Amino acid sequence: MIKFRYAPDGIGEGSFKSSYFRDDMGGNEFTVYIKDKSFLNYAEECIQHFNALSESAINDICQKIIAYVKQDCEDFDLPELEKTTDILNYCGFGSLEIGYPKHRISYVIQGEGDWGEYFEVIIKDSIPVYAGAEYSYEDWS
Repeated sequence: MIKFRYAPDGIGEGSFKSSYFRDDMGGNEFTVYIKDKSFLNYAEECIQHFNALSESAINDICQKIIAYVKQDCEDFDLPELEKTTDILNYCGFGSLEIGYPKHRISYVIQGEGDWGEYFEVIIKDSIPVYAGAEYSYEDWS
């Protein structure tokens, strides 16, 4: 069970260890954010999902990141990648923001790339649906 600290606005912050994704220093300590205390059990489910992502799901996430970099990061020369997951050598992650329970398993993986931009990967209904810097998380319907 993750222990959360809550801000006056109700937003909770805790930490957990990522089983696959790493930060830019190779660490696996992630910060997790929830909207309010009522999301506690849902957050645990999302973290379990995140830590149990299949190889296929990780490849899908990496493909989204690659597409984003190729389309939106024109100042970054993406080296030739031998495999899709090699993109992870050029970015680091450090936080997870839990989505809304009405979307089943949904969360945002937040990181920064060697291309100099903060970016997010959106998982909605257990499927990676977006990677980029311009998504408005609050617009989820």
